[in-house]
Amino acid sequence: MGIIQKDAVRTMLISYAGLFLGYLNKGVLFILILSTEEIGLINLLLSLGLLFAQLSNLGTVNSLLRFFPYFRDEKKHHHGFPQLTILIAGVGIIISAMLSVFFYDEIVRYYSQKSPLFVAFYFWVIPIGISHLLFLLLETYLKGIFKNVFAVFVKEILQRVFVTVSLFLYWFDWMTLDIFIAFNSLLYVLPFLILLWYTLRHGELSKWNAKITIPKRFRKIIVGYSLYNYVNSLGAVFILTMDAMMIAAFLGLEATGVYTTVLYLASALQVPYRSLMRVAVPLVPIYWKERKMAAMEKLYKDISSINLVVSAFLFLLVWVNIDELFTLLPQEFATGIWVFLFIMIGRTIDMYFGLNGFILLNSKRYSIDILFTLILLVIVFVLNYMLIPIYGIVGAAISTMTGLIVYNSLRLFYLLYHYKLHPFKLKNLLVFVLFGLTVFVDYSLPEIFDNWLLRVIQNTLVAGLLFVLPAYLLKVDNMVNDYFHKVLRIIGLKVNSKD
Repeated sequence: MGIIQKDAVRTMLISYAGLFLGYLNKGVLFILILSTEEIGLINLLLSLGLLFAQLSNLGTVNSLLRFFPYFRDEKKHHHGFPQLTILIAGVGIIISAMLSVFFYDEIVRYYSQKSPLFVAFYFWVIPIGISHLLFLLLETYLKGIFKNVFAVFVKEILQRVFVTVSLFLYWFDWMTLDIFIAFNSLLYVLPFLILLWYTLRHGELSKWNAKITIPKRFRKIIVGYSLYNYVNSLGAVFILTMDAMMIAAFLGLEATGVYTTVLYLASALQVPYRSLMRVAVPLVPIYWKERKMAAMEKLYKDISSINLVVSAFLFLLVWVNIDELFTLLPQEFATGIWVFLFIMIGRTIDMYFGLNGFILLNSKRYSIDILFTLILLVIVFVLNYMLIPIYGIVGAAISTMTGLIVYNSLRLFYLLYHYKLHPFKLKNLLVFVLFGLTVFVDYSLPEIFDNWLLRVIQNTLVAGLLFVLPAYLLKVDNMVNDYFHKVLRIIGLKVNSKD
């Protein structure tokens, strides 16, 4: 786990700096500078740009991650595998761009009544999607050669700095809305260009001019895996974008703006999870290749345990202060409290099960995940269709929560049945007990202070005393304790870290 600890700390620090910028942008400046409709427009464009990228990649991103360990050979320029993925993705980009134009009339018909502003800016989805896909391919390649940290810096820090600049330019009327949308759409080209320069500077692009020499037996395996994984990943991205798309159609861009803003605030709590996944995921295909099932089981349990402790604490920290935090937002965001609750329940379960999807997709039985994804799609779509007209954006959150719980449960039972793999540790139960106890005590305590800041301090101290301290003393996760010891040493405190 040494490589995980080292890179996870680096990416986590960068991610938290990016989290601050992201909160500044979407949690403060967006709400302060933009109308709720404009927030909904931008977030919907970004969501559909992500969907465009997934449509275009034709399975190349996950195939590059899955099979690169088999072709990694610097002397043979990796057998031309990276450039093969670029060529396939290029074909996908052309097809997706043509489909985007072809279905424009349907977009107009579906969104013109509730979200006419989206129709006017619809075609910016294409450059956003192309840039996102090219960045993902380069980032995945760099993961394969264990040069991951710089890509995180570019995406999490540099791009968000430019978003901040554009927001201030728009605030001071130095940009019209048209120019602001164009500028933010083209900003997604920047991370790709910088990562391209980084790859060139480290001499990696010179390895991309070799002849493609992949054996025929591997080509069939790659094509089969790519097709299955493409459909599966496409379904996963549909889940991420379906809520925003259906809310925009049923309720309009204003509701989309509220929902996607709360969604971003919830996703910010996934920073530790994403940092761990960035460095843990490349190990999965290596363990499958070398048949190291004991190492796979340990990785699965360790990552899930860390994710549960950290995600439960962050969820708890926000939830005990949820009323205070939402008083800082405009009144139209009030329903976002329940959106946050249901989304975070679903995502906490998703983070706890952690590596289940990556383990399954890198196994010989990866094709079954298409069935699970289709079930997830049907659940979310049907529940959205039923619940959004009744409960609004809260209905969308309930749909997503339900889908994530069912989806992860199916993956869990399948891995347990076929590979005897599961993420559970007995001490995980303590996390749920401490979480429930802390929420119960916090809500039972009377409000002592009228001052907003003092109430936040009180709630935070309760969470610390009833969750963090017992979790540390009971050693619910040794790696979390190790990180805590490192922090204490940094500030000059010595601790005895021996069990």
